[in-house]
Amino acid sequence: MHTLPICVYATSGSEYLAEEICQYLQGRLPQEFQESGGVPIQVHKMFGFSNDNRLAECNSVRGRFVVVVHTMTPPVDANFVELLLLLDAICLSSPDDVLVVFPYMDWARSDKKNRRHISVFARRYAMII
Repeated sequence: MHTLPICVYATSGSEYLAEEICQYLQGRLPQEFQESGGVPIQVHKMFGFSNDNRLAECNSVRGRFVVVVHTMTPPVDANFVELLLLLDAICLSSPDDVLVVFPYMDWARSDKKNRRHISVFARRYAMII
């Protein structure tokens, strides 16, 4: 039995899209992985503390290609922190590569650099990730 070379994580609010991506990937896997039941969505744990701090924990992804599906559902700021914590936990587990799927970035529509000294948050958001 081989370890699946790819794993998919879904942040809050993006489970449906992650399931669709897993079904899409299932038919494109090598034959030895097709009988394993498909590409499952990996389970990660998010812990919230009484002082609003958060902690993310994920399974080992050493040597695997990781896809993280993230949507911008409310509360956007809390989901952004969840994404950052999940990415940090994944990167500490030494994956081969990480791909973040953003189907829609709502800040990209409203950010315009039409005056001096205006922050363009969509650009900062992408730089942070």
